[in-house]
Amino acid sequence: MRPFAIDSDRDEPSIRQGFRRSNVVQLCCHILVAVFIGITLRLTTFTEATTISEALGDQYQVKTSFLVSFGFTKAVSNVMVGRVSDVYGRKLPHILGWIFGILLGVMLIMMENLATQVKSNNSGHNYELMVWYTLANISLGAQQGWTWTTNIFMMMDILGPDHRALASSLSNSLGYLSAACTTYAAASLTAATSFHLVLGLSVVGWVVATWMVRDTSLFVTQEVQDSTMQTWTISDTPTLSSPDETWEDECDREPVDESELVTQDDHCERRTRMPRRNKAGYDLVETASSRQRHALTCAEG
Repeated sequence: MRPFAIDSDRDEPSIRQGFRRSNVVQLCCHILVAVFIGITLRLTTFTEATTISEALGDQYQVKTSFLVSFGFTKAVSNVMVGRVSDVYGRKLPHILGWIFGILLGVMLIMMENLATQVKSNNSGHNYELMVWYTLANISLGAQQGWTWTTNIFMMMDILGPDHRALASSLSNSLGYLSAACTTYAAASLTAATSFHLVLGLSVVGWVVATWMVRDTSLFVTQEVQDSTMQTWTISDTPTLSSPDETWEDECDREPVDESELVTQDDHCERRTRMPRRNKAGYDLVETASSRQRHALTCAEG
């Protein structure tokens, strides 16, 4: 995984996952982003539907246009963002999502101006208004897919494997709770005000994503390295034939290949203890350094 280049000059002295003091700032940034995503969703869908219905009437075409354009775009975006996040890191697709949000705000403002003309003089721009409505829904689907999915990814990376489910539920809960609370505000705002708020929130979200949010690929790399250091396969470790057998007896029974031996210094930092069982079911615990040191002793003898 290659993290986005904007973070390449920032060195993280200590990367530790979970609810830690070193992760407070980043968690707060992602919580703020999740709130922005929820507010943007509700301001767009609620005000957009009202504006279009007033201009074109309550038509079946208007109702299905949103479901098709938004749903299809969000589904495709969710698939794409997963692959892009694995290759280029989490931050780049998150920034791209807020760029789609800025385009969404511009399209909504233009759509609202055209809807005003249609309502005032019935100028016959119905088809053009539907085009802008569909394009705005496509931008909304892309914005939601790229920003919200990467927000979940990054919160899961920061909190680690012990809190992955909590990170996902926390991001979704904050987003939809913000959307629910925004409904009351959207009902009292004009369409122009709501759409300008969408544009403003998208710009703020882009600034936060670019300058405050850090790529979490380093957390993933560190997690993989830690799990690799702690993983030992049974085939790599000799087992005792009986509970009374010693490691010296085992060395006499299984010759040691000197070409595969490593010195104790190479594994001095790997002190992870690994519980295992022999054939009789007795628990055996041995450190990596002691096993290598004993193998060298057997080879010399």
